[in-house]
Amino acid sequence: MHCGMDVVLPDGSLWRSGMGGLPNPKADPNAPPHEQEPNETYALFNYGFGPYNDGIFSQSSLGIVVRMGIWLMANPGGYGSVSTRSTAIESITIADESSSI
Repeated sequence: MHCGMDVVLPDGSLWRSGMGGLPNPKADPNAPPHEQEPNETYALFNYGFGPYNDGIFSQSSLGIVVRMGIWLMANPGGYGSVSTRSTAIESITIADESSSI
């Protein structure tokens, strides 16, 4: 899942999505946005504030994505699937972590 993008728009301006759209409190307020460091919480929360507009840059010529944060998911270590069928409710037992598959 992507989380925060820097996009150069056709007019040359820089647009930041997600939490990167918030100003960095440590940045020089007199510098233009493209020269300021992005917010340190850039990839913390992908939706940020306001509308979620990231999808319009996936397959269009509305801007060039020059930076994108990516969330990586840890390997869960395994996956188990259980399927059962029964007509009598009394024959159903509860599967939990102590049962072996």
